[in-house]
Amino acid sequence: MVVPQRGPREVHQRADGSLCQVGQLAVIDAVAEKLAAQLPVFYGEATCRTSIAGKPHERAALQYAMPSPDGKTVFVEVGTLYGPPNVVAESRFVAVFDLSDPYRPVQLPSIPVGAGNDTRDHALTGDGKLLLVPNSLDNSVSVIDVGSRQVVRTIPTVTKPTRVVTFSEAVGASKPAGPATHAHK
Repeated sequence: MVVPQRGPREVHQRADGSLCQVGQLAVIDAVAEKLAAQLPVFYGEATCRTSIAGKPHERAALQYAMPSPDGKTVFVEVGTLYGPPNVVAESRFVAVFDLSDPYRPVQLPSIPVGAGNDTRDHALTGDGKLLLVPNSLDNSVSVIDVGSRQVVRTIPTVTKPTRVVTFSEAVGASKPAGPATHAHK
Protein backbone atom coordinates (compact mmCIF):
# COMPACT_ATOMS: atom_id res chain seq x y z
CA MET A 1 0.00 0.00 0.00
CA VAL A 2 1.28 3.48 -0.88
CA VAL A 3 0.30 6.68 0.91
CA PRO A 4 1.32 9.99 -0.72
CA GLN A 5 1.83 12.62 2.02
CA ARG A 6 1.93 16.39 1.59
CA GLY A 7 4.59 16.91 4.24
CA PRO A 8 7.27 17.41 5.18
CA ARG A 9 7.91 19.98 2.47
CA GLU A 10 10.10 23.00 1.76
CA VAL A 11 7.38 25.66 1.98
CA HIS A 12 3.79 25.86 3.29
CA GLN A 13 2.14 23.23 5.52
CA ARG A 14 4.79 21.84 7.86
CA ALA A 15 7.64 23.64 6.13
CA ASP A 16 10.27 21.35 7.68
CA GLY A 17 11.45 19.53 4.56
CA SER A 18 14.50 19.83 2.34
CA LEU A 19 14.90 22.25 -0.56
CA CYS A 20 12.58 21.27 -3.44
CA GLN A 21 10.69 18.72 -1.28
CA VAL A 22 6.91 18.54 -1.92
CA GLY A 23 6.04 15.67 0.43
CA GLN A 24 6.91 12.06 1.05
CA LEU A 25 5.76 8.63 0.05
CA ALA A 26 4.93 6.14 2.78
CA VAL A 27 4.99 2.48 1.73
CA ILE A 28 3.05 0.15 4.03
CA ASP A 29 3.50 -3.61 4.19
CA ALA A 30 -0.18 -4.56 4.54
CA VAL A 31 0.61 -8.21 5.31
CA ALA A 32 3.02 -7.43 8.16
CA GLU A 33 0.92 -4.35 9.12
CA LYS A 34 3.93 -2.06 9.38
CA LEU A 35 5.61 0.84 7.65
CA ALA A 36 8.02 -0.58 5.06
CA ALA A 37 9.63 2.71 4.00
CA GLN A 38 9.32 6.48 3.80
CA LEU A 39 10.77 8.34 0.85
CA PRO A 40 11.10 12.13 0.51
CA VAL A 41 9.61 13.33 -2.78
CA PHE A 42 11.17 16.17 -4.74
CA TYR A 43 9.54 18.35 -7.39
CA GLY A 44 10.46 17.20 -10.87
CA GLU A 45 13.50 15.04 -10.24
CA ALA A 46 14.78 13.12 -7.23
CA THR A 47 18.05 15.07 -7.49
CA CYS A 48 16.37 18.51 -7.25
CA ARG A 49 17.89 20.61 -4.46
CA THR A 50 16.96 24.07 -5.75
CA SER A 51 14.49 26.10 -3.72
CA ILE A 52 10.94 26.26 -5.08
CA ALA A 53 9.97 29.17 -2.79
CA GLY A 54 8.47 32.09 -4.68
CA LYS A 55 7.91 30.06 -7.85
CA PRO A 56 4.54 29.00 -9.35
CA HIS A 57 5.21 25.40 -8.29
CA GLU A 58 5.97 26.20 -4.62
CA ARG A 59 2.49 24.86 -3.76
CA ALA A 60 3.03 21.59 -5.65
CA ALA A 61 1.70 18.69 -3.59
CA LEU A 62 1.28 14.95 -3.97
CA GLN A 63 -2.23 13.83 -4.85
CA TYR A 64 -3.43 10.39 -5.91
CA ALA A 65 -1.35 7.26 -6.50
CA MET A 66 -1.95 4.91 -9.43
CA PRO A 67 -0.04 1.59 -9.58
CA SER A 68 1.03 0.07 -12.88
CA PRO A 69 -0.65 -3.24 -13.73
CA ASP A 70 2.31 -5.24 -12.34
CA GLY A 71 2.36 -3.17 -9.11
CA LYS A 72 6.07 -2.45 -9.40
CA THR A 73 5.71 1.16 -10.52
CA VAL A 74 3.51 3.83 -8.94
CA PHE A 75 2.51 7.09 -10.61
CA VAL A 76 1.60 9.93 -8.24
CA GLU A 77 -0.20 12.95 -9.60
CA VAL A 78 1.33 16.22 -8.45
CA GLY A 79 -1.34 18.87 -7.92
CA THR A 80 -1.21 21.97 -5.72
CA LEU A 81 -2.15 23.03 -2.21
CA TYR A 82 -5.01 25.46 -1.81
CA GLY A 83 -3.92 29.07 -1.73
CA PRO A 84 -5.19 32.60 -2.01
CA PRO A 85 -7.09 33.23 -5.28
CA ASN A 86 -4.55 35.83 -6.43
CA VAL A 87 -1.58 33.45 -6.09
CA VAL A 88 -0.56 31.55 -9.21
CA ALA A 89 -0.03 27.87 -8.39
CA GLU A 90 0.85 25.18 -10.90
CA SER A 91 2.41 21.78 -11.26
CA ARG A 92 3.77 20.16 -14.40
CA PHE A 93 4.77 16.63 -13.36
CA VAL A 94 3.64 13.12 -12.56
CA ALA A 95 6.02 11.64 -9.97
CA VAL A 96 7.12 8.05 -10.65
CA PHE A 97 8.38 5.47 -8.14
CA ASP A 98 9.96 2.04 -8.45
CA LEU A 99 8.40 -0.22 -5.81
CA SER A 100 9.88 -3.52 -7.01
CA ASP A 101 11.39 -3.68 -3.49
CA PRO A 102 8.79 -2.00 -1.24
CA TYR A 103 11.36 -1.70 1.54
CA ARG A 104 13.65 0.34 -0.75
CA PRO A 105 11.46 2.52 -2.99
CA VAL A 106 13.17 4.81 -5.50
CA GLN A 107 11.92 8.06 -7.03
CA LEU A 108 12.42 7.76 -10.78
CA PRO A 109 12.53 10.68 -13.22
CA SER A 110 9.18 12.47 -13.22
CA ILE A 111 7.07 12.73 -16.36
CA PRO A 112 6.53 16.30 -17.60
CA VAL A 113 2.86 16.99 -18.42
CA GLY A 114 0.80 20.11 -19.10
CA ALA A 115 0.19 22.64 -16.35
CA GLY A 116 -2.43 21.91 -13.76
CA ASN A 117 -3.45 23.14 -10.35
CA ASP A 118 -5.58 21.99 -7.43
CA THR A 119 -6.45 18.27 -7.40
CA ARG A 120 -6.16 16.33 -10.65
CA ASP A 121 -7.74 12.89 -11.01
CA HIS A 122 -5.82 10.73 -13.47
CA ALA A 123 -6.99 7.40 -14.91
CA LEU A 124 -5.39 4.22 -16.16
CA THR A 125 -6.99 2.66 -19.25
CA GLY A 126 -8.71 -0.69 -18.80
CA ASP A 127 -5.77 -2.55 -20.34
CA GLY A 128 -3.30 -0.68 -18.11
CA LYS A 129 -1.23 0.59 -21.03
CA LEU A 130 -2.04 4.32 -20.87
CA LEU A 131 -2.30 6.84 -18.04
CA LEU A 132 -4.38 9.95 -18.77
CA VAL A 133 -3.66 13.17 -16.86
CA PRO A 134 -5.89 16.28 -17.04
CA ASN A 135 -4.04 19.60 -17.37
CA SER A 136 -6.46 22.22 -16.07
CA LEU A 137 -4.31 25.26 -16.84
CA ASP A 138 -3.42 24.10 -20.37
CA ASN A 139 -6.95 22.84 -21.22
CA SER A 140 -5.62 19.47 -22.30
CA VAL A 141 -5.09 15.84 -21.29
CA SER A 142 -1.64 14.22 -21.42
CA VAL A 143 -1.61 10.57 -22.51
CA ILE A 144 1.30 8.63 -20.99
CA ASP A 145 2.51 5.24 -22.21
CA VAL A 146 2.92 3.30 -18.94
CA GLY A 147 5.66 1.02 -20.34
CA SER A 148 7.94 3.78 -21.63
CA ARG A 149 6.81 6.41 -19.06
CA GLN A 150 6.58 9.00 -21.87
CA VAL A 151 3.82 11.35 -22.99
CA VAL A 152 2.71 9.96 -26.36
CA ARG A 153 0.17 12.66 -27.15
CA THR A 154 -1.65 15.65 -25.71
CA ILE A 155 -5.35 16.08 -26.44
CA PRO A 156 -7.03 19.52 -26.37
CA THR A 157 -10.14 19.51 -24.15
CA VAL A 158 -12.80 21.66 -22.58
CA THR A 159 -11.79 24.52 -20.29
CA LYS A 160 -10.10 23.46 -17.03
CA PRO A 161 -10.37 19.65 -17.10
CA THR A 162 -9.80 18.16 -13.63
CA ARG A 163 -11.04 14.57 -13.97
CA VAL A 164 -10.78 11.94 -16.66
CA VAL A 165 -12.13 8.42 -17.15
CA THR A 166 -11.79 6.08 -20.11
CA PHE A 167 -13.94 3.44 -21.71
CA SER A 168 -13.64 1.18 -24.71
CA GLU A 169 -15.53 -1.92 -25.74
CA ALA A 170 -12.22 -3.69 -26.33
CA VAL A 171 -10.52 -2.97 -22.97
CA GLY A 172 -13.31 -1.80 -20.66
CA ALA A 173 -13.45 1.08 -18.23
CA SER A 174 -10.53 2.93 -16.67
CA LYS A 175 -9.00 1.56 -13.49
CA PRO A 176 -9.99 3.39 -10.29
CA ALA A 177 -7.39 4.92 -7.99
CA GLY A 178 -7.19 3.26 -4.58
CA PRO A 179 -7.85 -0.16 -3.09
CA ALA A 180 -10.19 -1.32 -5.87
CA THR A 181 -7.28 -1.27 -8.32
CA HIS A 182 -5.85 -4.64 -7.27
CA ALA A 183 -8.12 -7.69 -7.10
CA HIS A 184 -7.70 -10.03 -4.14
CA LYS A 185 -5.81 -13.18 -5.03
